[in-house]
Amino acid sequence: MSKQTEYLKKIKDVAQNQFLKSPYSTPYSTTNTTIESSFIHILVGVNEYLKIKWDSEQDIDDSFFEYIIPNITDDTFNKITNNDVKNDNYIDGVIFLDNDNELVSGDNISEVSKVILYQSKSGNSGHSASDLKNLCQSIENLKMNVSKIIMNSVLEKVVNIFKADLNVSFFPLYISLDSKPKINSNVHSMVDPFVESLNKYEGFDFNFQDLVFSISDFSNYSPKSTDTSELRISELKEHLYGNSSVHTYTGFTHIYNYLNFINSEKKDFLEKFKLDEGLFLKNVRANIGNNGVNKGIYNTLLQGPSAFNGNIWWLSNGITIIAKDIEIKGDTIKLISPSIVNGQQTSRQLANAYSEHKDVFIKNNPSYSSWQFMIKIFIGDYSNPDVSNLIDNIIIGLNSQSAVTKNSVDLIYTETLELQSYLNEKGIQLEIRRGELSKNNKFLARNDKKNILYIEELIQYATSAIFVRDDDGKSINIGKIRSSKSIIVNNYNKKLFKNNEISKDALYTLAKSIKIFKNNLTFTEDELKLGMGYLTFAIFRLIFMKYRTLNNYVLIDTNIYNEMTQKNIEDIKTELMAELKKSPIVNWDQESKKSTFQHILDSMYPQVEMLIPHTRQ
Repeated sequence: MSKQTEYLKKIKDVAQNQFLKSPYSTPYSTTNTTIESSFIHILVGVNEYLKIKWDSEQDIDDSFFEYIIPNITDDTFNKITNNDVKNDNYIDGVIFLDNDNELVSGDNISEVSKVILYQSKSGNSGHSASDLKNLCQSIENLKMNVSKIIMNSVLEKVVNIFKADLNVSFFPLYISLDSKPKINSNVHSMVDPFVESLNKYEGFDFNFQDLVFSISDFSNYSPKSTDTSELRISELKEHLYGNSSVHTYTGFTHIYNYLNFINSEKKDFLEKFKLDEGLFLKNVRANIGNNGVNKGIYNTLLQGPSAFNGNIWWLSNGITIIAKDIEIKGDTIKLISPSIVNGQQTSRQLANAYSEHKDVFIKNNPSYSSWQFMIKIFIGDYSNPDVSNLIDNIIIGLNSQSAVTKNSVDLIYTETLELQSYLNEKGIQLEIRRGELSKNNKFLARNDKKNILYIEELIQYATSAIFVRDDDGKSINIGKIRSSKSIIVNNYNKKLFKNNEISKDALYTLAKSIKIFKNNLTFTEDELKLGMGYLTFAIFRLIFMKYRTLNNYVLIDTNIYNEMTQKNIEDIKTELMAELKKSPIVNWDQESKKSTFQHILDSMYPQVEMLIPHTRQ
């Protein structure tokens, strides 16, 4: 047996049989500085993070080792991992997840949806500002493809994903086994500028709290189930269904009454507040933390009725609670062994908004406001197997919906559906609803995923080709198109698809030209170092601007296909490169988002900017 195999066997045995059961009762405690101990801390840290933040059921098994170990970059563990890595750039490892939050290797970048770049600390040194700053700074250097970085094979995967400009989310992560993270306001203020700097890039949207993850806070924490809890409720109604052994109620409760229901400190009404974690023990979804959706919920609840001209329950599927029994006394119900099985994220964000900014919350949410949550209650003795099975089915049904983004809803209307059908007849597969094609196994069995054109992508290319303009008549800034996709999609989709002067045939021609362009566009290493890889939409615009000067400023016709050859694309890149080299700026990733870059583009074909293209029938 090789030395590496011995290490892995020893670590696997400890990680599987001891460490996960009680991390601090093993010989490999946080005070043990052996390589094996530190390595186990990484494995457990990653595993706990995936379970808590991404609702992953991944065990530390062979498949976990298969995807995690090859992507550990800390050269301290080379004799364990056998990875040929040097210079980890303050990044100890990388986690690659697909759309379903399943682990993948990262070798095939098309299947990657999320990239977590982490640093792991196994001691009790706290979170120093320098560690957190170095992590953020290193990731930004990777994003900018700084040439002086000595790259290892794992980080090259990350850089390749950056270069490909895919719809991937990135998450810096600092994992610690400290039982009490030593974070003070000074550390917070020193690191915040680095967080803000990273958040300027497409794919980054996190805050300081997302950056730091303390494992022992979760590993050693086992909340007790809640015995009873009372809730003031209005419009309580019982719903009978045949001879079902589960009794069902619906009603409404004011946000302050619900806050008191989820408060474990009930002695004085909300005088003290601590979230009752025991209420979530039967919830199948983990606490997913501060993602974009939860930030929206948090802000809405914190701002109160002034943030939304309607009742809060209009924005929610409601709160679903199961309990073994119910006692009804006037407008108050007492639930025996209650558990919130749907509505955890809303509950947590309400608790966070109230506890973190109590004065602001109370000011914005007066007690006389009409804001209420809709409540569904299922009562049954789930020690009975039949009742338990029925309630399990209810829980699964309530938690099996896919997430729906605002843009997903806004993009479904008559014109887009008609365009989808029209393009489909002509051999171009347009995806409007998230995952309707890209996650459809029957479709993928017959089609290549690369042939899918996402509607958001179509809008970005259309605005790049100046199919629509700003309200002031100017072309939309290329930097905005690249870095603010959601804003572009939200602001311009109806201007594009509800425009009577832009025919479905014109949009088909555009879609086909996008496919030709993407197939023929390549970059050399020198071009990538200059930042050309981030200028795809700029190159596409320049092709259209040149094409229109040669074609009587037409919006589009089939002659555009002739402009999408590899030679013409290379000619445009050469023209653009010559202009960029006149500037002292080294890398155009960030600079391309500024007005100076837009001026360069406009100056190359100024007469096109002044004219509004017309359609050629």
